[in-house]
Amino acid sequence: MDNSISDMKNKWCRNFNNFYSFPDANLLKEIYLDDDEEFSKENVLKNNNLKACGVGYRAPYMRKASEIFSLEMDLSEISEMSYDEAFENILKVPGVGPKVADCILLYGFGFRQAFPSDVWIKRIVSHLYFDGKDIKVEKVREFGMDEFGDYAGYVQLYMFHYARKSGLMAKLK
Repeated sequence: MDNSISDMKNKWCRNFNNFYSFPDANLLKEIYLDDDEEFSKENVLKNNNLKACGVGYRAPYMRKASEIFSLEMDLSEISEMSYDEAFENILKVPGVGPKVADCILLYGFGFRQAFPSDVWIKRIVSHLYFDGKDIKVEKVREFGMDEFGDYAGYVQLYMFHYARKSGLMAKLK
């Protein structure tokens, strides 16, 4: 099963006729998780479920997130919060860890001080700033935010792009 974002978007469009926007939380919480749930409630299989869109293991997390966003958390309030408050709120969503929370805050809400950190950014930062020493992802995130401040998110993007285009990424594997 191919789980590329592009394939998921195409399957979503095919199944739900909506290619250009993310589904409303109220709609998403009503969509079947998988073939079994769809068949048990419809007695027919139309592939109108989350897993049929290629989201795989993310399906239950997406359903729970949609319940939270429609019943408990008002996403429109996130942009009014401080970065730290917004980060803690986003972490309350099941399946969302620090990297995804920072991605949501950077790309979705414009919190430029977010520094999404994963194993690749860890390798890049370690190579560029810590003489290749093994450092924890949490430390990389703190370093990026402290070192680059309000532009940490942009710097992270440029670091990743540089590592891919320069051949550094291949050396760091």
